[in-house]
Amino acid sequence: MDWAGIGAGLGNPHAGVPEGRSKLFWSNQNLLPELITLFAKKMKPGLKTLISGITLFILGGFVIPFLLILPLFLNESANTQFLIPGSKEVTVEKPGRYYLWNDFQTVYEGKSFSRSENIPDGLEIAVTDDTGKTLAFNSDTSTSSSSGSSSKNSIGYVEVSDPGKLMVSVTGDSEERVFSFSQSIFPKMFLAILGGGTASLLTAFIGFGVGIWGVIKLVRNKRGEQGVAPNA
Repeated sequence: MDWAGIGAGLGNPHAGVPEGRSKLFWSNQNLLPELITLFAKKMKPGLKTLISGITLFILGGFVIPFLLILPLFLNESANTQFLIPGSKEVTVEKPGRYYLWNDFQTVYEGKSFSRSENIPDGLEIAVTDDTGKTLAFNSDTSTSSSSGSSSKNSIGYVEVSDPGKLMVSVTGDSEERVFSFSQSIFPKMFLAILGGGTASLLTAFIGFGVGIWGVIKLVRNKRGEQGVAPNA
């Protein structure tokens, strides 16, 4: 590295230092941006292109999928749990499909629960809105979910058209169990896979292509240097 050339390009690093400031500190603050600029100018042709391609590939292959999946896990952890037999008032902030879950393996208020995946016969489930109207409860046991040491399966769902408060009640002859109530994440997951997955793949593909072009430029530059060197 031509340090003499870099030093000459920087000029006088102590010019314009404010009174009371350390010249060494102030010059270091001014040198850093200029050094970055000079190093960027001295990069071989193709190196910046290669770095840009690698950055895009990492964004498309790892960063974007992580940012898409993280909110889904955060939403999963925000489920409203309650003990049955019993009831729970929940606040619905937006319309959609809301599921009632059997959390057969979970920890609730510091106590671990390990129950059967099948709920007892004869349980009565009712979901009413703040006007006292009972919403239609549709049975659906086709969905299951696991996260760490917690596992649950779906019992059924209600379609909520208006935001507000709901009362979820489960009565009947049953040992103490944990149920939960939450909005379905599957439409969000579908949109994340369809839209975000497409954007992720496209970004990674563009990054791969840009990286390959950077390698080609580096190879061409190296061949050019080898061709010029004997005549220097």
